[in-house]
Amino acid sequence: MDKSELLTRILNNRIKTAKANGETDFTEITTTIDIFLAGGSITSEQYATLISLISS
Repeated sequence: MDKSELLTRILNNRIKTAKANGETDFTEITTTIDIFLAGGSITSEQYATLISLISS
């Protein structure tokens, strides 16, 4: 597993946990995802998947 896959898995779990706890403000997680994309730590496909998960 490479770094981007690990980060994506961690962020995916954070999003799912937040949703399960009834959270509706994902500003902090979205900012983190944006930073990882800008820094090249995740791919644009992984970014799109995570943002889609937040939006659903």
